[in-house]
Amino acid sequence: MNSRALVFLSCVVLGLSACSPKEQTPESSATTDTAPVSTTSELVNTYWKLVGLNGKDVVVSDKQREPHLVFASDNRVAGSDGCNRIAGDYKLDGNKITLGQMIGTRMACLDNGDQAQAFNVVLGNIGSYQIQGSVLDLFDSSGAPVARFVAVALQ
Repeated sequence: MNSRALVFLSCVVLGLSACSPKEQTPESSATTDTAPVSTTSELVNTYWKLVGLNGKDVVVSDKQREPHLVFASDNRVAGSDGCNRIAGDYKLDGNKITLGQMIGTRMACLDNGDQAQAFNVVLGNIGSYQIQGSVLDLFDSSGAPVARFVAVALQ
């Protein structure tokens, strides 16, 4: 595992706000505090920010964590549902992906609790994925799109 991935995983475990990601946009790519995201992102060791869920845009309030996932090379996945930290395992077979039972913290979700719950339901029903550029789409077992993520870089 490279040092950048170790720093990120430490940030996830410790919940350090100083390690928050910054979305890579054409306007922000010229700034010096952001590492560039490749034009074709990899599933593993990429911070995937949730931007769409069941066909709706994801809303993040000021007091809320950003919903995201990071797939590690050891077949573990960690992130946040927007309220609680979540973790589990995953299996890949080509573009097929299966997430195992996810565990998480149990904090009270004052903002967007329904969205966090819907994200967890979606994660339990993932069947496949597709990456195009810096966009990751997850599909359910019938092939319907259920979640969209964008790759972001750490500050």
